[in-house]
Amino acid sequence: MCSSDLQSRKGKGLYERILDRYPGGDYAEMAELYLCTLAYWEKDWQTALRRHEAFLRRYPNSPNAWFVRRERLPVIRAALTGKKAG
Repeated sequence: MCSSDLQSRKGKGLYERILDRYPGGDYAEMAELYLCTLAYWEKDWQTALRRHEAFLRRYPNSPNAWFVRRERLPVIRAALTGKKAG
C-alpha cells in the first residue's frame, strides 16, 4: 500500500468519525465535502454520487453547493452512464 492510500484511509476514517460524533458540528460540512472528494478522486462513482447528492440535501446553501452541482455531478453522472459530461 502506498503512503497516499494510507493517508486517504486515515483521513476517511477521521472524517467519518467527525460525522458520527458531531453530525451538526462546526466541521460536519467540510467532513462531508472531504468524503465526497475522496470518492470522486477514487473514481468510486456510485459512492461519489450518493455522497454528493446527500451533501446538497444537507447543505443546499453552502458556498460549495454551486461547485458540486455544476462541476462534480455532471462528471459523476457522465462516468456512470458512459457519456461525456457537458
